[in-house]
Amino acid sequence: MKNQFFYTRKTENQPVEGETEPTFTETLDSFNPELVIRTVELPEGKRIVALNDFHEEVRPTPIYNKQGKYSGQTKNERNTYQSEIVLEKPDADRFKEMFAL
Repeated sequence: MKNQFFYTRKTENQPVEGETEPTFTETLDSFNPELVIRTVELPEGKRIVALNDFHEEVRPTPIYNKQGKYSGQTKNERNTYQSEIVLEKPDADRFKEMFAL
C-alpha cells in the first residue's frame, strides 16, 4: 500500500461512571491521496480533506405527520455522499508538507 496516507483518527469513548474527563481511542486509518479533490484549513491547524469517492447510501429516515410529530415509521432514503476526513494538526502539517507544490 504505497499509495496511502496514514493518519490518526480519535473517537470519543462512552463515559465511564465516576469519570469527568472524556477518554479517546486512537485508530490508524489511511486514504489514497490521489482521490483528494479539496482541502480546507480549520482553526487550530486542523484540515478537512474531501475525497472523490462519491457513493450512494440508503439510510432509514423517520416519517413525520402534518403536525410535525414522529409517526413511528421510517422510510428508506437514497442519497449520494462523499468522504470528508478531518486531520488533526500533526497529520495536517505532515499532509501539507508531503503534497504542497
